[in-house]
Amino acid sequence: MHPRPQATYGAKIVEMANDARLPAIFGRDHARYGPLMAYGTSLAFAARRMASQVDSILKGANAGALPVEYVRRSELIVNLSAARKMAVAFPDRLLRLASQVVG
Repeated sequence: MHPRPQATYGAKIVEMANDARLPAIFGRDHARYGPLMAYGTSLAFAARRMASQVDSILKGANAGALPVEYVRRSELIVNLSAARKMAVAFPDRLLRLASQVVG
């Protein structure tokens, strides 16, 4: 079984985009690699919610009776050090809307 490319090559893809001064937005879980921007739901957060559902089922809950859940909490992460390297300026409004500003 082959690993998913984004899981295997995420850091390299972000590095290449940054080196090429290519403004790019990556998934939330690629934020740790330092892209210009990252947006989405944390897969770790979603996994914790799934674990809660599994726990309920293991304790005897009827799986068909459990509510369908989806993660509503999306995050926008802006990387100012990557922006400086690319000579990209973010509007103040975007920075205020960001969940996290790094660098």
